[in-house]
Amino acid sequence: MDEIKEQLNALHFEKALELLKHKPHTKERDLLCIRALRGVYHLEEALMISMEHEEPAFLLERAKCLFGLGKIEEAKELLESLKPNPNRNLTLASLYGEVGEVRKAMFLLEQLDEKELHGFAKMDLVLLKADLCSFQEKVDLAFGYYQQALRLTDEWIPDNWKSLRRMLIKHNMADTYEQLEQEEKAIEIYESALADMYEQRKIDDQITDLAGYEMEFLLSIANCFSNAQNFEPADRYLEKAREKIGKLNERSLPYFKARYAYIRALVRMNEEKEEEALRYFRQAYDLQKQLIRLGKDKCEHLARSAYYLGSLLNDSKKEEKLHFFDVATPIFEQVIEKEPSFYMGALADMENERGRLLGKIEHYDLAIDWYEKMLQRNENDALANESLLVTMINRMFLDPLTYEGEVQCELEQLRMEKENIPFLYSICDLLHRQDHSIRFFEWLHDFERLLPQEFAA
Repeated sequence: MDEIKEQLNALHFEKALELLKHKPHTKERDLLCIRALRGVYHLEEALMISMEHEEPAFLLERAKCLFGLGKIEEAKELLESLKPNPNRNLTLASLYGEVGEVRKAMFLLEQLDEKELHGFAKMDLVLLKADLCSFQEKVDLAFGYYQQALRLTDEWIPDNWKSLRRMLIKHNMADTYEQLEQEEKAIEIYESALADMYEQRKIDDQITDLAGYEMEFLLSIANCFSNAQNFEPADRYLEKAREKIGKLNERSLPYFKARYAYIRALVRMNEEKEEEALRYFRQAYDLQKQLIRLGKDKCEHLARSAYYLGSLLNDSKKEEKLHFFDVATPIFEQVIEKEPSFYMGALADMENERGRLLGKIEHYDLAIDWYEKMLQRNENDALANESLLVTMINRMFLDPLTYEGEVQCELEQLRMEKENIPFLYSICDLLHRQDHSIRFFEWLHDFERLLPQEFAA
């Protein structure tokens, strides 16, 4: 069995399966077979073998199969029933993190003593802590763990895929910088990771689904360049990713077709090519719905496509806009711990749009509540401040008096900052279209007289 274990540790899952065909059925053989089958995404077959045994090791493998098949609640229930140990805690924490229960995941990991772990288990612990800290926007902690993982790579990862592991770690580091809107730093790390990707091909190009790892990476770097408004390299990396489609195995191909459509839509949206973006978001959404029914994609991905579709559609598609928001909202609420700033902002934006489209105050109030929660997390969030002000003013079309005082205070504060002046003129124009008290309009006229005239429309 040593040769089979070597192939598994080298990520040569097809070779391991070929060797396992010639081995008699034993518990050890079945455990190795499950691991190999999971490696080539034959999860249904792996699940069937796991159900032939009731020992804890097989129950853990069964939970991993269920998790991979999208049967989240069943997997969670099984894992929670198992006696705590490092492998069980790592698997359950990973599941908690994926479904947005980040604090529960971190609590589980804190029960583990890193000094007692070795090999892949220690690496998994450090990387999972890094990802969870990134989700929680605890950036310094996250980068500390990522740097530790890079050091552990030399110690614990087999030589034939050290470069792949480094690429994946740097990918997550760059993604964290993107969350902070530090695209230049993210691109710097992505370019470092590119060298690892090319090096991996030279060292060992027989790793199972290596093209899938590469495609995910290329799509991410394309999206990062587009966020930085640098569309020529974004399109170049999109094309490199498209070329990988023909090299994917048939199990991962449907997922990456959806992923490619989604990232291409984001790039076109950033480029303000809205019709093209809508076409690709629709394509991604339709593919993701099919994949989720098969347990092959995350509801979170579908929800993001729905959110952007609802945001891009014009008001003539009002019912469709609202439908997409209804798809996205409960999923965003569930996974809010994974990326609080994005999900809170998106939930607020959708409630603001519902208020505008439906003419209902309660939606504006929900949006205001979300923006205030964002400002509690970061009082210097300028976008949240501006969005809160716009939402209050939108609400004033239905209830002119309630927020007059708050709007006055916020506008006076913004007037002190020169870069806000064009924005303030647009706000004043909105307020003039509303029905306010005489006192408020007197204040508004005085306020406008104090604004620099060179910014006037």
